[in-house]
Amino acid sequence: MKQLRLIVFSLFVILSHSNSALSQEPVYKYVDILNDTLRVQVDIVDSLPDDLIKQINKGVPISFEFDLELWQKRSGWFDKLIEKQTISNRVRFDSWDKRFTVVRRAPALVVEHSLRKLRETLEIVMTTDSLNFAINDPSEFYYLVCQMTIESMSLSNFQEVESWLKGELSDPKPPKVEEAPDKFGEFIFNTALKLSGLKNISKEIRTEMFKLEQLPLTVESESKDTD
Repeated sequence: MKQLRLIVFSLFVILSHSNSALSQEPVYKYVDILNDTLRVQVDIVDSLPDDLIKQINKGVPISFEFDLELWQKRSGWFDKLIEKQTISNRVRFDSWDKRFTVVRRAPALVVEHSLRKLRETLEIVMTTDSLNFAINDPSEFYYLVCQMTIESMSLSNFQEVESWLKGELSDPKPPKVEEAPDKFGEFIFNTALKLSGLKNISKEIRTEMFKLEQLPLTVESESKDTD
C-alpha cells in the first residue's frame, strides 16, 4: 500500500510540475565583530522560482538548510575547522487550515512558526538570521564557508508525502526503519523527482580571508554550484 501511494505521488508530480532550474544565490549579508564575537548572516536574495512556490502552496514539504563553517588558515598544513553551525528551515502548507508552518532548527533551539502569508513565510526560510562564532586568536586569518541546500522532497520525509496525499497535514512524524519503501518504490520516487524538475540544489559560497581587525568585511564571496 505504501508503495502504491509513492507511485501515485510520483505520477502526480510528473503531471503537475513543469521543469525549471533553481538558481537561487545565497549571499553573506554581513560579517562583523561585536564584543569579540564574530557575527554572520546569510540570506537568499533572489525570489524563488514560480514552480517551487507552486509546490509550497500545494503542501509539498520543502527544506532550506544552511551549513556555515568558520575555518582558520594555516600555512604549510591543512586549514582548521573552528566551528560549524547548521540552520534548517522546513516549510509546509496546510491546505485545510490555510496556514504555513515553518520549523526552524538552530544550534540548541527549535522554533515553530505558524503564518498566514507566504511573503512572511519566505522571509523566515530564506535566512539564517544572525549567527555568532567565538574566535580565540584574533591574530590569525580566517574565512567562512556556507553550503546552502534547497530540498524538494526526499525519501527521508516520504511519510510526510503520504500524509499530504491523504490530507493528514498535521503532526508529521519521522518514519521508522521498517516502514521504509522497497527498492522498486524508491526507484519510482527518485525517477519522478528527476523528471519533474523537483531536484535538490546545493550552492557553496565562501568569503575571502580576513583578520578580526579587518571587520566589518566588505563581502565579495565566491560562489560554486554543488549539484
